Amino acid sequence: ETRLVLIYGESRIRELIKLGKKSVHAKLWNVAPETALYMQIAENAARGGYSKPQLLEYITKLVESKKFKKAQVAKLLGIDPAEVTKLATINEMSEPLKTRFMERNVPIDVMYELRILANDEARLRTLDTLLAGQYSKDTAKHFIRHIIAGLCDECGTTSNSRNDLHALSFYGDKWLC
Repeated sequence: ETRLVLIYGESRIRELIKLGKKSVHAKLWNVAPETALYMQIAENAARGGYSKPQLLEYITKLVESKKFKKAQVAKLLGIDPAEVTKLATINEMSEPLKTRFMERNVPIDVMYELRILANDEARLRTLDTLLAGQYSKDTAKHFIRHIIAGLCDECGTTSNSRNDLHALSFYGDKWLC
């Protein structure tokens, strides 16, 4: 079975279609899927970076192939290894959460903090609350960690593990249970 896959030029083709073009010149190569992925990554890196959906797709494909460790994926994509871990975690979240992440310009660090909440309902409610306001990234992370999850800065427990939603107090510059 022969299957043709567009490796690069998708946005250019969409623009040509909008302009009424009925055909385009294209080069066809017989390459393995892994090679096609490398070609996409190289092309996107050359034109200045990746969109959030592309990063999620690339990290998912590279990590799930089990041929690469996260540090190797980071090097290939030219990003910090911690970002690979965060994006891999975000990619395991529900579709509504990933959609908000991609469409609403939610910072990676804020999305990653949502993982500490008990379930998707709590994550969605918290994210929607944050998106309704104009919060800085640091304020949003503080809100998730301390107000919603009840994270203690000293022992690392959350209100979920303590079974007490209001057990934190603010002392100096730390939230403590």
